[in-house]
Amino acid sequence: MRTFYLRLQKGLFFLIALFLVFLGGANFAGAALIRTDGSSDNPITLQEYGLGGCGGGRSLCMFVDYHLSSTGNSFFDFSPNERIGIKTEVSTYAWYVSWPKYNMKATINGVTKEIVDYRDPNTTYNTGLYGLTKVYSHSKETYFTVESSPGNYSAIFSSKTGIEMATQIESSITINYTVACPSGKTWSGSSCQLDPTVTLSGPSSVLFETSPSLTWTSTNSDTCTKSITTGAPDSTWSNNTLKNGSNVAVNAITTATTYQIICKRNSTGATATKSITVEVTNGTCGPNDKQYTAGATDYPSKTNADFCATGTASPSPSSVSFPSQGANVSWTCSGTTCTVSRNSDGACSSAATNYGSTVNTYNTTSMCSVGTAYNASHTSTITTLPTFPSSGSSSFWTCKGTSNVYTPCEATKEAVSAPTVNLVATPSTVVSGGTTNLTWTSTNTTGTCTSSGDWANTTRALNNATGVVPLALTSDKTYTLTCENSAGVKVSDSVTVTVIVVNADCGTAAKTYPGTDTAYSGSACSFGTTGSLPTFPPIGGSSTWTCSGSGGGSTVTCTAIRNAISCGGVVPSNATAYNGTNLTGLTSATSYSYAAPNSSAKCEFSCNSGYSWSGSACVAAPTVDIVATPLTVASGGSTTLTWTSTNTTKCDSTGDWANIGRASSNTVGFTPNPLTSDKTYTLTCENSAGVKVSDSVTVTVLHDGLCDYSNPAIPGRCIYGTPVSLTNSLTEYLWMCVGSSL
Repeated sequence: MRTFYLRLQKGLFFLIALFLVFLGGANFAGAALIRTDGSSDNPITLQEYGLGGCGGGRSLCMFVDYHLSSTGNSFFDFSPNERIGIKTEVSTYAWYVSWPKYNMKATINGVTKEIVDYRDPNTTYNTGLYGLTKVYSHSKETYFTVESSPGNYSAIFSSKTGIEMATQIESSITINYTVACPSGKTWSGSSCQLDPTVTLSGPSSVLFETSPSLTWTSTNSDTCTKSITTGAPDSTWSNNTLKNGSNVAVNAITTATTYQIICKRNSTGATATKSITVEVTNGTCGPNDKQYTAGATDYPSKTNADFCATGTASPSPSSVSFPSQGANVSWTCSGTTCTVSRNSDGACSSAATNYGSTVNTYNTTSMCSVGTAYNASHTSTITTLPTFPSSGSSSFWTCKGTSNVYTPCEATKEAVSAPTVNLVATPSTVVSGGTTNLTWTSTNTTGTCTSSGDWANTTRALNNATGVVPLALTSDKTYTLTCENSAGVKVSDSVTVTVIVVNADCGTAAKTYPGTDTAYSGSACSFGTTGSLPTFPPIGGSSTWTCSGSGGGSTVTCTAIRNAISCGGVVPSNATAYNGTNLTGLTSATSYSYAAPNSSAKCEFSCNSGYSWSGSACVAAPTVDIVATPLTVASGGSTTLTWTSTNTTKCDSTGDWANIGRASSNTVGFTPNPLTSDKTYTLTCENSAGVKVSDSVTVTVLHDGLCDYSNPAIPGRCIYGTPVSLTNSLTEYLWMCVGSSL
C-alpha cells in the first residue's frame, strides 16, 4: 500500500516593524504532497498568496495567506482500495487578542471530508519575539481509501487560512489520478494479484541420442504447460504438468530441440513464458576405428573409449563383432557411424575337395570364394578350373586375397579301394548236435556277397550283424563268403567250426550236506545234462540223479548225502520230547538242546496232558471248590462262603460278591451282607502258566407270602409266594399268597 501526505509546514513571515503595533494576529502554514515510497515527486506546493489586513475591532489587521497550486506532474496512480493519508501541521502566533482560524478539506470519491477545523479563542498569551506570542501548534493524519476498481479519477483538496475577526482566504486544487495494479500485478476482478514468474535451465548441448536434464521453477502460477517448439515431439516433457522440477530427464534427442514452458495464474489470466534450446553434438570414433590385417583376430581392447573418443558406442562394446577377412563391421558413436575392415587371404571354393572314385566333374565352376584365381605357381591369373583329376591324383591352383597371400587349392579324386570281408562263427567249437551263429562285415564292396563251402551257395548281404544259424552240427564244418568291389576285384574269408564229444560229470550239488541243511546248493552236472534234481535227502539219508554225456560221451550217476543230527539237554518233568525231522530255527553251528515246548520241531518238547508251560516248567492244571453254608436262608438271613484251590497262584471273586482278589483258600469263611434275594457267588483261580478255572455256588432266599395290589384290574398276583384263589365273584376276588418255608 502506498500513502501520500498533504503537509502544512510552518513558515515564518516577518512583517515590517512599522506595522507590528497594529497587527492583530499572524498565521504561518505550509503544504506539500510527498510519496511514502521515497520518490522525489512532490507535485503540490504551497505558494505565498499576499499581504493584507483586517478590522474587527482593530484599526489594521495584516496577515499572510497561502493557497495550494500544482507544479510538475499532477497525475498519480494508485492500487485499487489503496489507502491515502493526508497530514496537516499548523503553528499560529497572535498579538493582543486575535486568534487564528484554519481548516483543510479533501473531496475524494465524491465525499468531502474535513481534515482540520481549528479555532482557539481561549489562548494564554506569552510575549515572544517582536511581541508575537506562540499560542498553538497542531499536527494530524487522516486516511481515505481510493476506488476499488481500476479507472481514471480525481480528488479536490482545499484549504482556508486566516485569523478571527478577519476574512479567511480559501484555495483548492484538483488532483487527477488513476487506480491501476502496480507493476508485477494484474487485476483479477476483485484485487491485484502478483503475476506468475517462471525460470527454465538446462544444458546448452548434449551428445546425439542423449537425454537432457531440465530444471524449472514457477511462482504465483496455477498451471504450467510445456511444449516442444523445435525438434521431435516429446511426451515426457509435454505431458509433465509439474510447476517445479529439478534435473528432470526428458527423452533422448537427435536434433536441436527447443523446450518451452508457459505458466498461468488462472484468477488474472496473466502468463509467464520461458524457453531453452539444447543443441545436439555427434560423437567421434575411437582408436579401434582402423584397417586390420588379415591375421588380426580381435580388437586390442573393448571399452567404450576404444570404440568412441566421445559419445556412447552402439551396440555396446562387448557386442561389436570383429570383422571376418574381407568384411566390414560398423558401430555408432552418438550419431557418428564408425566402420572398420579387415584384409583377407585368398580362400578356395568348394571345388577344392576330395571326390569319390566314381565322380568325374567339379561340384562348382567357382575357383575362389575369396580373392582372385591364379595357377599353381601363382605366376598368372586363370579364368577356369584346371583339368579334373584322374583316379588317385590331384589338380592344383591358388587364390590371392587383399593381404597378397596366395592360398593353395587342391582337388583330389579317390582311387578304387580293394574290398575286405570278415566272417566270424560264434562259437567256433560246439558239441555234437550243437549250433553256431555266422556274422560278417565287408568294406569297399558293391552289390552282394556269395556264400560257399558247407553252407548254401547263394547271395548274401554285404553285412550281417544279426547272424545266420546253420543246422545242428555232428562234424566239423567250413563256411566261406566272397565279395567284390566296383572294379570287379574279389576277396574271400572262411571260418571252420569244430565239433567235439562231451563225457558227463557230476556238478557241485553232488556232496554231503549237514543235517540242518534243507536245500541243494551248486549245479547238478559240470558236464552233460540232467532233468530236475530229486527231492532233497532226509536227515541221515541220500538222493541220486544221472548226468548224460553228448556226442557219444559217457553217463555218470551223482549222489547227495544229508548227515543225521541228535539232540542234547534234559526234557523237563511232566513233558514229552518231540523227535520229528522239522529243524526250523536250527543251523549247523548250533549246539542243540531241548527248548520251546508245544512245537513240532526236532529237539523240542510238549507238556503232558493235564499240565501247561509256565515259562520255566510244566505245571499241573489248577482246581477250585467254593461252598456256601447254608445254601438256603430266610429273607434277611446270611450264609458263610468257604473255598479251597490247588496249583493256583491267584484267585478273583465275581458274580454277586465284590469283584476283588481273594486268597487261594479260605476255610474260616466269608459272610456276605444279609440276603433278600437269591445270590450266586463265583471264584476264578489260575496257575503260573495262566490257565484259569472257576467254581460257583447259589444261595436261595425264602420269603413269606405277599400279595400284589399294584393293579386292581389284574387280581390274584403275589410279590412273594404262590397265589391261591379263595373267592371269585362279580363283586370281589379273594386270594392268598403261600410263601416258602425252611
